[in-house]
Amino acid sequence: MRSILLVWMIFTVSCLQKAPDKRASAVKKDETALLWTDYRIGELPPEGYYDAIDSVVKKWNINYKRVEGGCEATVKDKEKHEAGNAGYFQELEKQYGKHWREQFNKEVRELDSILKSKKVHLVE
Repeated sequence: MRSILLVWMIFTVSCLQKAPDKRASAVKKDETALLWTDYRIGELPPEGYYDAIDSVVKKWNINYKRVEGGCEATVKDKEKHEAGNAGYFQELEKQYGKHWREQFNKEVRELDSILKSKKVHLVE
C-alpha cells in the first residue's frame, strides 16, 4: 500500500511540473532529423536505467540513439559524438527550455528508482 502511494505521489508531482509541450514544433523522429547520439564509454549501467531512459525519450518525443563504445573507446570518440549532438541540443533547448537536460535526467533518475524498487522492466 505504501509503495502504491509513493508511485502515485511521484506521478502526481511529475504531472504538476512543466511538461514538455508536445504541441510545440516537435522534433521529427525520422532519419533526416537531428539525432541525440548517446555515446557510452566503459561499464554498462543497470538494465533498468536504460528502460527509464527509453521511456522518458519516448515521452519527450526525442530522436535518440544509444551507442556503446565499450571499454576500448576513447574520450575522443565520445567528443566526436557530442559535437554532433550540439545542433540537436539547441533545438531541444528551444522546444523544452534552457534546462531541459537537467529535467530530463531528473525524470530518468526518478523512473529508474521506481523501476528498481518494483523490479519492473518496461515492455513496448
